[in-house]
This record gives sequence, structure tokens and C-alpha cells, in this order.
Amino acid sequence: MYIRGMFSIVNHFPIYAAFLLLLIISGGFTADLLPCKLRSMLTNNLYLKHFIAFMTLMFFIVMSIPTDRAEFFVIIPQTILLYVFFLGLIKISVPFLMVILCIIALTYILVIRKTDLQTKIDKINDTTDASSKKGDTTPRLKNAYSIMQNKRSESGNSVESINTNSSSGAETKKQLTFEHDSIVFINDILMVCIVPLYAIGFYLYLTKKMHQYKNQFSFTTFIFGKIKCEK
Repeated sequence: MYIRGMFSIVNHFPIYAAFLLLLIISGGFTADLLPCKLRSMLTNNLYLKHFIAFMTLMFFIVMSIPTDRAEFFVIIPQTILLYVFFLGLIKISVPFLMVILCIIALTYILVIRKTDLQTKIDKINDTTDASSKKGDTTPRLKNAYSIMQNKRSESGNSVESINTNSSSGAETKKQLTFEHDSIVFINDILMVCIVPLYAIGFYLYLTKKMHQYKNQFSFTTFIFGKIKCEK
């Protein structure tokens, strides 16, 4: 059984931020709204393109991290690592790339569901903490139940209802926690599956370009790309 609170790869390496960046780039049909001079700079300056992409990725990472965990010396290394991953991702053989994108998309959907579950669990915990701060009501409930039982009044049913609702809440929390931990486990498995696909796809694309350009091959151009793709 997967234990809640164990190391989660997705929490430390939010790969879905690179997926969101790819979506933004793929849907960049609004660039015509920018001033002509800026549009020209973005079109002809490859390194400016990378800088904007890097800052966009950092924005997504900051948005995906809770405010209390948004540390500068954590965000910067994460952004650099994810951008290196992104540069390699767009240099992968197309069949492998499509499979990886599908996995990342699934990971992103599961992260949304996990966040929803965590919110519900936190609400249950807050309710439980609020109840405990009012003091231990168990003795009073037992005394009330005893008195009501002796008098054979109908109020005894309400006490039983309180106990039933309490156990029902605990059962709900247990189910939510199990689903939450299952999603964390599945996401970690999906992340591990990406590694061999990424390595093989990158190697195949690299060897293809090395054979295509031979002595004219440049690793820098291969990684950072060109302004215009060759036909």
C-alpha cells in the first residue's frame, strides 16, 4: 500500500509546467497583436525567444507551487532543470514525443484531481480540529445518552446519529486519502515511464540529424534550433 506523505516526483519536478509551455507556444496565434518592432525582434532573435520561454516556464512553476513553498532558490533550479528537459523534449522523434505528451497530459489531469482531493481532506481535518478545540465531549455524550436511555425518550436516536456521522466522516477521509495516495503513486510511475521514452526518442533524433548534416552538424544549433525550419 502506498503511504501518504512519501516522496512525490511530480511535487519536486512539476513536469506539467513544460506541457503548459508547449501549449502556449503551439497556440501562439495572437502574436500579431504586438507592436511591429517587438514582433520583428521576437521573430528574428532566437535567444530572445528562449528567454521569454524560460520566463513563461518560471511563471507556470510559481503558479503551481503553494505560496508558503515558493522559495527563490528552489524555483530557479527547478526552472533551469525543466527548461533543459523542455529543450530535449522538442528534439525527440515524433512518435516518442506524442506518447510522452499524452503521459504528461494525463499527469496534469491527475494533479488537478489530487489537488481537489487534498482540499477536501484539509476541510475534514479543519472540521476535526475545530471540534477537538471545544473539548472532549465524549463523557457528556455518554451521560446524555444514559439519561435519555433511562427515560426511554426519542432523543437517544440523535446521539446515535452523532456517532454515526462521526464514523461516516472518518470513513470518507479514509477513502479520499486512499485515492489521493493512489494518484501520487500512479503519477510517479508515469514519470518513471517517461525516462526511457525520452532517452530513446532523443537518441534517435540526434543520430538522424548527425547523419543528415555530417561534418556540418552543430550541437548548439541542434539544441537551440533555427529561426526558420528547413524544408
